Amino acid sequence: MVRWWRRWGKRKRRRAGSSVEMDRESLERAFRRLGEIAEEIAASGRVFEAVGAQRRRWSTDQGARDALSASVNRLLVPGFAAHTLAQEGTALVRLMDLRLSALRSAYEASDDRRGLTWLDKIEASLKESESLLRGTLKETTAYSSLSAERVLASLLRSDEPPVG
Repeated sequence: MVRWWRRWGKRKRRRAGSSVEMDRESLERAFRRLGEIAEEIAASGRVFEAVGAQRRRWSTDQGARDALSASVNRLLVPGFAAHTLAQEGTALVRLMDLRLSALRSAYEASDDRRGLTWLDKIEASLKESESLLRGTLKETTAYSSLSAERVLASLLRSDEPPVG
């Protein structure tokens, strides 16, 4: 271990890129991840479409309750995944807002019009994504637990059960 530290201390240190470059690279990576999250949520959403037709009868019809119980078991993992991905996406959007703010300041200071145009496009996409993520969180709140009993109870309590 000591040898490793000595070698590490003697390494040639590369000059880090500017903070603007690092912020831009980080923003690009986060934007790609946000796209991946959106794709995964969309795939999970397709599973929920099969349940949509029964949602009005869930609280009154016993047969519909039985169908709901079966659906909960089938939708538990996709629902939990969609909810957790929406939480991740929401946190990612907040982090991206910080990067956007830092980059906007740097681009405005350097009068980088091309960079500002790029940021405007990213910001517009973020606003749209944020709205979709909030909707997904709201629709999948019942699936925030991996307990089938809790999910079922939550769905039966709500007026409009969350389905895609």
